[in-house]
Amino acid sequence: MVDETARNCHDVHLQDAEDVRKKTRTMRLSIVEGCFGIGSNTVNDNFLVPFALGIGASPFQVGILSALPGLVAPAGQVAGSHAMYTRTRGGIILQGIGGMTIAAAIMLVMAITAMNSTGTWGFLAWFLLAFWSIYQFCGGFMSPAWISNMGDIVPQDRRGRYFGKRNLITTLTSMLMALALSAWLQDYKNRGLLMLGFVALFSFGFGTRFISWILFWFHHYPSLTITKENHVTLRQFARDLHKTNFGQFTLLVMLITFGQSIGGTFFSVYMLSPVTAGGLGFDYITYSLMAVVNWTVALVTFPLAGKFGDKHGNVRLMRLGAVIIPTLPIMWIFTKTAIDVAIWPQLWGGIGWTTFNLATSNFIYDNVPVQKRGAYVAYYTLVVGMGQIAGGLLGSTLVAAFPPTTFGSGSYLLLFLLSGAARAIFVAIYLPRIKEINQKAKPILNMKPGNAFKVANEILLREGRKSGNDTNGTNGNDGDGSCKDDGGKDGRNNRSSSDAGGHAATKHDDL
Repeated sequence: MVDETARNCHDVHLQDAEDVRKKTRTMRLSIVEGCFGIGSNTVNDNFLVPFALGIGASPFQVGILSALPGLVAPAGQVAGSHAMYTRTRGGIILQGIGGMTIAAAIMLVMAITAMNSTGTWGFLAWFLLAFWSIYQFCGGFMSPAWISNMGDIVPQDRRGRYFGKRNLITTLTSMLMALALSAWLQDYKNRGLLMLGFVALFSFGFGTRFISWILFWFHHYPSLTITKENHVTLRQFARDLHKTNFGQFTLLVMLITFGQSIGGTFFSVYMLSPVTAGGLGFDYITYSLMAVVNWTVALVTFPLAGKFGDKHGNVRLMRLGAVIIPTLPIMWIFTKTAIDVAIWPQLWGGIGWTTFNLATSNFIYDNVPVQKRGAYVAYYTLVVGMGQIAGGLLGSTLVAAFPPTTFGSGSYLLLFLLSGAARAIFVAIYLPRIKEINQKAKPILNMKPGNAFKVANEILLREGRKSGNDTNGTNGNDGDGSCKDDGGKDGRNNRSSSDAGGHAATKHDDL
């Protein structure tokens, strides 16, 4: 009997060791996969709109192309979260990435078709919109399963450092790719072979996405069973938005995104528009260098923010970023040169948005149980997407009502002022409501100001008792002081227990 028990314990130990080995391998493999996956995203994020314009897309079609991610991707996430109730996470991820690969291949075929044409192919823009929608939907479809799976793969106390490192590497890869591909496309354009350049770019995007899909086959997908008790409907999620910690967090991110979208769409337009049209008149090289400044700051910030979040909690990290974000549009009002843009909104934007985005992604892992993570992520993205669309529509409406051709730079500055004011108001209202539930998080300072005041006051009272009551003797005062110190420690421990209980209750409300 003893031997059988020992063998069972040994088997369990071997199984646990094998599970740890698979998870460690997947963490490393995910970074490699991210470098290839970001290649496809870099092509689409930077060159899809220029390609659409090259094949004769109208401004209306380009507007739809830019708005699609905020509409289609959340719909895909909702579908993907529901699929997790009946299918494995690995199957969902592989199907989603496979769909993205097929859509990328079809967009490559479109580029080849346009290259072989003698004129513009405006009708191709509608096909581009259709398959770009499929690409976005498939990306959203696999996202809840990927986030849920990575939450199981990466240990909680390493998430900040790991995702900070992963984001650092993928961001650096994306920056280098964007610069190289921009120079590549410019060279093709100078030789009068612009469409051939787009074919080369989309070939690169398809190839990197295909390799990403292959690498996902070698990931580890821990088994997960989601029962009906863990089912969350959109109505339930919406009903609890104002009641739970995660709901308050969702509202904060949605409203910040709304404020950002009011003016965020027009920062690039403001930089590239000529001075006579109310812009800054930057050329494309200067414009690209502004992005490099932002990327460089993000590269430095990612690992520091990850370590800070692991040690002090993601809510404190979120607060650091949220304090900076409302000031960024205001900085644009006072910037007139490239140097101003680089050292103010771009530098501080790199710090603010990097810390905020990393904190929000890790906050989801901490606050949502694994069985519900897919549904919560899908609904969260849907709500945030609504804020993005609403802010973009408001900004576009204001630009149409106060066009730069009539009001000059005042048209843009109005948007930036409203964007900053909206962000500041929403941060002030919702950020204090979000609680840290990671009980391992340490305060930035070991002693809160209130506790420091109490301890200082206790010391002063003790000194007063020493000087005013010499008849008690030194030992008596020390003994009395020791009792007071013990009471102070007990009080602080009780407060810590109360805080832990409050956090636990908050987490329970989110379940």
